[in-house]
Amino acid sequence: IRNARQAQRRDAVKAADRAMLAAYHAQLEVARAEAAAKTERLEATLRGMADGVVVLDAHMCLAEWNAKFAEIAGVPPDILRVGLPVEQVLRAQVASGQFGPVENAEAEVQRRLERLRGGRSAVTQRLRPDGHVLELRRSRLPDGGIITLFSDVTQQKRTEDALRQARAQAEAAATARSGFAVVAGHTIRTPLATLLNTIGLLSETDLSPGQQALAGLATQSGHALYGLLGDGRLTDAEGKARAESGAILINPGLFELRLLLEGSVELLSMAAAAQGVDFRVRIDDDVPPMLSADSGRLRQIVLNLLSYAARHARAGTVWIIAETTGDANQPLRLEIRDTGPRIDAAARAHLFTPISRPDDADASGAGFGLSISRHLINLMGGAIGCDIWSGDGVAGNAFWLTLPASTVPQSDAAPGSGRDRKPPKTPGRTVSADDVARRRVPRTNILLVEDIAANQFVTAALLRREGHHVDVAESGPAAIHAVKNKPYDIVLMDIFMPDMSGLEATQAIRAIPAPVGAIPVVALTANASADDEVRFRAAGMAGALGKPFTIGDVLQTLMTKVWRPAPGSANADQADRHATPAESTTEPVLSATQIQEIRSNLSAEVFLELVEECISDLDHRLPALRRAIAAQVPGAITQHAHAMAGVAAGYGLAALDSKLRAILQAVRDGHLASLDATVTADIEIAFRRAAVALRAVAAADTPAELPPVMG
Repeated sequence: IRNARQAQRRDAVKAADRAMLAAYHAQLEVARAEAAAKTERLEATLRGMADGVVVLDAHMCLAEWNAKFAEIAGVPPDILRVGLPVEQVLRAQVASGQFGPVENAEAEVQRRLERLRGGRSAVTQRLRPDGHVLELRRSRLPDGGIITLFSDVTQQKRTEDALRQARAQAEAAATARSGFAVVAGHTIRTPLATLLNTIGLLSETDLSPGQQALAGLATQSGHALYGLLGDGRLTDAEGKARAESGAILINPGLFELRLLLEGSVELLSMAAAAQGVDFRVRIDDDVPPMLSADSGRLRQIVLNLLSYAARHARAGTVWIIAETTGDANQPLRLEIRDTGPRIDAAARAHLFTPISRPDDADASGAGFGLSISRHLINLMGGAIGCDIWSGDGVAGNAFWLTLPASTVPQSDAAPGSGRDRKPPKTPGRTVSADDVARRRVPRTNILLVEDIAANQFVTAALLRREGHHVDVAESGPAAIHAVKNKPYDIVLMDIFMPDMSGLEATQAIRAIPAPVGAIPVVALTANASADDEVRFRAAGMAGALGKPFTIGDVLQTLMTKVWRPAPGSANADQADRHATPAESTTEPVLSATQIQEIRSNLSAEVFLELVEECISDLDHRLPALRRAIAAQVPGAITQHAHAMAGVAAGYGLAALDSKLRAILQAVRDGHLASLDATVTADIEIAFRRAAVALRAVAAADTPAELPPVMG
């Protein structure tokens, strides 16, 4: 019985063991099936891949690969087997020329093998013998092996090359356009500069008041055109980028609204009158007289709107109205209001798009001007549009634009309202710092190098009228010949000339031994950007004059480039004061040396006339400086203070000059807060004292009678 029981227990244990083994076997079969399925999926994935894949084990032997690997890598498929050393794969590739011409095959194999053994994950490219480009992406595996993905990137490289070539062509085209813009701008500005200088000469002759008004209108129109050409002068790197991107620079500054509006009306009044249109300006009392914006761009917009009205408005009165809106963001509004014919809503919706015009407009009414105006006003932060208005039995179109809050200066403390402003003066013979400079420049021997006859005539005439000797050379070689055979104090050199440019001519002059090679050469050019001035100085030029230039600009250049002040001279006295602009409490009202020099070279009558002109000029400029300081606009402060300082220095008004230069220094240092009403009052007191002292000097018959206010 005992034995039977023991046998039963043994059988039960055996049965349990068999059951357990059967279960383990079943699990193993499931695992094998899953592994086989995964292997099949992996192999199917490798077979279906467009890229080649190869896996090396830690011993640098083949572990796995797909058929695409052999095709892309250029390896004979019949040599591939698991465990094959990669060294043999490399030898097969070298033998088939996959790595190009190789002088030492075994050395190339070892070099590449060492790279595999010691290299990290990387992405490389190589060119196959058939011209295809392969990209290899190699990654290290945790067990020390390597997996490499081979991709044919030939089409991608061709696309990249095509894009690179297209980019190079676009850059070349952009460079060509920039060069064309420079040449075209110079071609326009050069005759325009001659035209303006010719009108300037004409306006200084004995003209009737009507003729003076016409000459002034022509000058104003010319300067307006020149202002519109301003962006063409951008040739530096930033300017080119802005020009190519279609951007336009906005240069805000302080200006008088009434002068801008009435000046714009004056430009178009004759054309409008021919159509029976009469322009009128109305500025509401609460509109600030001085605004801070890009006056050139605003003038361009107003001229575009007025020009449109002159062409299309019904005969009658067209009002230009400036008013406030009550909107804190867009506080100012300008409106051009005509009496029809009214533009319907559908046409108004597209009025400010390019080449848009009302159906009843003629072909000359292309909407470029309105489209440009919308672009400009958007850049300035404003808005533009067209509505219909009606009242008192009259109806028409109201073209309007609004200006942002930044247009109103921070402080609108300037005296007087917009309605009280005087209309612009008719251009005529006025006294300025240019006039003062004319009388202080000694006779100078000048060589003018210019290939355009009109420019030769006008520039030479302006300089000869001031008492200077001028010879003209029509080309660079003629200029070189001239300086070799005759002594000159300065050469005024045009840049754009045929055969030999002004830069080349200057370099040739600099190669001549001194003293000829040391003659100051100043560029005359319509393109005077920062990049241009660097090129001019690299060629040996002493500076540049941008066209159109005034006679005052040229005379100032003569003074600074030729007649440098000598120690102990009156000019040195002036230069010393300029070098130390800080205010001094002991500064004399007048400079004795400067006054004596002016008096000694002029008759009493002429000197008295100059004194009154000086006082009148400063008295005319002082309110503008006062308004600029009150509005805290640094650009306008610098402009007006610099102009007044030039006049004060020219007439020896030492104390006033010192105070004005202290203002300029404060602006340069960014200390606008220090410029307050006290500073303005000090300037006015200094001016009044200078006026009294200067008139006393003019009234004195002999030097012994000169007042004790001079140092």
